[in-house]
Amino acid sequence: MSRSCVWVALTPLLIVACDDDAMCLPEEFAAMSVHALSAADSTPVLNARGVVRDGSFADSLVEAGQGYYDAAEGRPGTYAVHLEHPSYAAWDTSGVVVLSPGSGCPVLGTQVEARFAPIE
Repeated sequence: MSRSCVWVALTPLLIVACDDDAMCLPEEFAAMSVHALSAADSTPVLNARGVVRDGSFADSLVEAGQGYYDAAEGRPGTYAVHLEHPSYAAWDTSGVVVLSPGSGCPVLGTQVEARFAPIE
């Protein structure tokens, strides 16, 4: 069977699988994940503090390890992110969009990279 015939044969299965709620992952993930790194040497920034906001919703970023911080479990939205650490200038961004895949499936999340400039 040629490659094009295989894709044609599989297409109905893919369409059915995408519309099937049973194909959703069974757990929720952080909508926002921030990877905090030093701009000077790309090492992970540990023990930072931060918050994500979407309108009146706010959630604290929780350290997940190795410079990763998570927040807003399972919640789609358009986020502003603020992260700070005593040894670095504060880092901010906004307009980070997290979409829901629909069909009752939880969000898979969005990751941004925060490059912290050391305070001199």
